[in-house]
Amino acid sequence: MLETSPIPSQRFTEGVPRDEDVSATEPYIKRGIRDEHGSQNPVDAMLYEENGGRKHLLLLSEIFSSVQGEGVNLGSPSVFLRLAVCNLHCWYCDTKYTWLYSEKMLQSVRAELGELGVDESKFPSDLRVYERSAEAREVPIKEVESRIRAFEIKHLVVTGGEPMLQQSQLVPLLRELKNGSGYNEKSNFYVEIETNGSIKPTEEILPFVDQWNVSPKLASSGNSTFARERKDALKSLASLPNSFFKFVVSQECFDQDLQEIESLASRYGISPRKIILMAEGTEASILKDRTASLSKVCEKRGYRITPRLQILLWGNRRGT
Repeated sequence: MLETSPIPSQRFTEGVPRDEDVSATEPYIKRGIRDEHGSQNPVDAMLYEENGGRKHLLLLSEIFSSVQGEGVNLGSPSVFLRLAVCNLHCWYCDTKYTWLYSEKMLQSVRAELGELGVDESKFPSDLRVYERSAEAREVPIKEVESRIRAFEIKHLVVTGGEPMLQQSQLVPLLRELKNGSGYNEKSNFYVEIETNGSIKPTEEILPFVDQWNVSPKLASSGNSTFARERKDALKSLASLPNSFFKFVVSQECFDQDLQEIESLASRYGISPRKIILMAEGTEASILKDRTASLSKVCEKRGYRITPRLQILLWGNRRGT
């Protein structure tokens, strides 16, 4: 870990409103369509879109500097812009503090773990409700830009949560970081966006992103197919020449996950050279063994493999 910039908190609204909370979430979220079970589609509850005066704000979790711990730019010194709120709720997510803000959501994740056959004694230690007023705040885009520049590292990784929920706010930020308006020379920031692949990028954001790190969620994540597999979004992202697809492979559903990855690759025309496998886990010793097993799969199928360098170096710590 190089440096971290803690974010003081203000009240904000979580990304997937409960029916009884709709009035409290407006104007933050547009209500989405519903699936066959009457459940709200979180992908279409688009945070901050068409939100008038808040278009100059980002809902922020944290900003810090470290090295990129995953993917094709492994080891690159980077500034991480972590945005709050997510439209999915993966049980193995190691940034639950960006979205797990209600008892109802907690019980939903616990139930999904039970359906996956995970014993309660093996539930993640960070599976708890987080205080949303302590975890995020609305920050003006210009302030975010200033904080990013202060690190003097011209490699930005935008992550979350799900940052694409705020893509309209990201456009002016990335434009400034790429064009260097008001500065003596061009900024030449290299920009990566990490996304779960459920939200289609707009034409406006595409010119400002050098690399898309897409991590579609599999059935073993606990998310429904309806929520996690958005065909238009995946088709669009797969067609980009600068996209890579990182899949988290769980130990409990190893074979099932690999079959689902093959199916998704075939369905959306994802080349094996674009596919990166990563073992699920937040303990270095466990990750080492699981990554070794996955490496054999990658050799046979022509995929890439990535460790979780931040876990190997610093353990499961925030700001790394």
